[in-house]
Amino acid sequence: MKEREELVGRLERGELDYLFSVNVFNEGVDIPSLNQVVMLRNTQSSIVFTQQLGRGLRRFPHKESVTIIDFIGNYANNYLIPIALFGAAGSKEIARKNTTGMHHPGASSVHFDEISTRRIMESLDHTDLSDLKRLRASYTNLRFQLNAIPMLMDFYREDPSLPIALANLTARSGSPDTYLAFVRGCEKSLSRPSGARKHDSPAAHGSEPAADDTANATDAATVLAPTDAWQDAVLKMASSVILPGARPHEAVMLCMMCGFALPEELGDRLPGEALPEGLRLHDASEQSSIPRRGLTRDQLRAGVAAVFPDTDLSDNQMDAALRVLDYSVFSSGNRTRFGARPLVTCGEDGAYRLSPDLREALEHNRTFATFLADTLRTSLLVCRDAYDELRSTGRRQEHGFLYEHRYSLWEIMRLCCWQQEQTPQNVGGYFVDAASGTMPIMVKYAASQYADRFLGTQDMLWYSKNRRTTQSPEFRWMRGETHDGPAERASRAGRAGRRFIPLFVMRKADSADPKSDKRYFYVGHVSQILSCENTTIPATSNGGTSAGNPAAPVKIVRSVLRLESPLTASLHHYLTDGAD
Repeated sequence: MKEREELVGRLERGELDYLFSVNVFNEGVDIPSLNQVVMLRNTQSSIVFTQQLGRGLRRFPHKESVTIIDFIGNYANNYLIPIALFGAAGSKEIARKNTTGMHHPGASSVHFDEISTRRIMESLDHTDLSDLKRLRASYTNLRFQLNAIPMLMDFYREDPSLPIALANLTARSGSPDTYLAFVRGCEKSLSRPSGARKHDSPAAHGSEPAADDTANATDAATVLAPTDAWQDAVLKMASSVILPGARPHEAVMLCMMCGFALPEELGDRLPGEALPEGLRLHDASEQSSIPRRGLTRDQLRAGVAAVFPDTDLSDNQMDAALRVLDYSVFSSGNRTRFGARPLVTCGEDGAYRLSPDLREALEHNRTFATFLADTLRTSLLVCRDAYDELRSTGRRQEHGFLYEHRYSLWEIMRLCCWQQEQTPQNVGGYFVDAASGTMPIMVKYAASQYADRFLGTQDMLWYSKNRRTTQSPEFRWMRGETHDGPAERASRAGRAGRRFIPLFVMRKADSADPKSDKRYFYVGHVSQILSCENTTIPATSNGGTSAGNPAAPVKIVRSVLRLESPLTASLHHYLTDGAD
């Protein structure tokens, strides 16, 4: 030990240029003047990587930067670099933004050269941040830090990206389909004898458990009350639909009707005057109770507006969110998957209340109530972060969509305010919903049978579905031409002829990755159709025929769409890199 201290002193005085170590300097040593770190060992642990990197990140007079030289070239684990520097262990998109210099905390800055940036991006594309083993390790570490079962809010406070990684995990076939199911599985694993779970122990991830940790895990598992099939289905809906934070309406309104307090982190967003009826901030001394009185749509809107004044507060968006809570929006398959019975009902007085089923479940099963409240509160913080990020770009929400935010097809349908979900097969690459006045266009970049692509940062070359012409219904709709069909009459009556054409783009890497959550980036809405012309493609290019003749070409329409605002250069590069 004395010899090490002498060597460190010589390094600080400039008598040594380099000091080599194996593991001993990962932590517990402080050399603020250090301005270069040379990495000569491989690691798959973000904790170890962060510790090694941190040796050079201390401030020191006249020290303007630290240089990191990685001789290992561990390309498969390059994703650890932005995670180690900035956190966000559950989000590829945040890691991508940090790597490209779009978001850096405080006044610090980190520069990656072109080769490093490309390798990190390639590594991120091949990394699964929602891997069950990875998330169980995160759970185990947090579990022993807290000495209690971590809730989603605890994960959020540790790393705001982790609840989304958990939401992505629960959406996968064969994985725990709710956070509660994930917790039960983790606690069961922790309650096994230590020899049977050595790979999942905290010691394997950089921390030592206390002597009574296994006993605590066993006790914790027993305090989780059983939940019935309907309660599990409701939690599944909350995890799949509300937790990802596509919009805040459902979470705010359900908190108001359930009597759940908002998380204390939202306190600075709330108005100084009295809160709208049904809305209250977290107060540990106040016992939560389920309101008996119903709330009108305007009262619910006032609650949403108090927390998210810059969201879409239109009647259409409010009604669309209420259709989620009464389950009328869901396709038959999703309705069954989420328990079939509604969470809220509308009475003859026009007020919305909890359904008897949900009220009974909240009153008689504390475990169910705790995990539902936790999911809703976490969703609100996810929404808050998304709106704060949008505000920092100077852009505004459009029909509830946030620029550069990622949406599933189901979320796109709900935010477009469709009366009911359509099957993905019916939607295809676009779909006109005349009643809501929307036609979302979803492009899988460089992955379709056609050649949809950006022409610069504001225009897109876009191809229609097969067997279409410029006189097909969707193109007449896009041009504003009307006819006497019932759907068009509903559009004119409900939206005064407004037409909203949002454009969404999925990266080629995400489209090809079977583990991807298959979400599209919102890049803006179409404001002009610069050109629109009939063309054809060979029948063999899509395996189809025309009029029974396999040699006949297939009619399609080729258009150039102009966005209201151009893409930022960083997003354009990310969506098109390697494809154009």
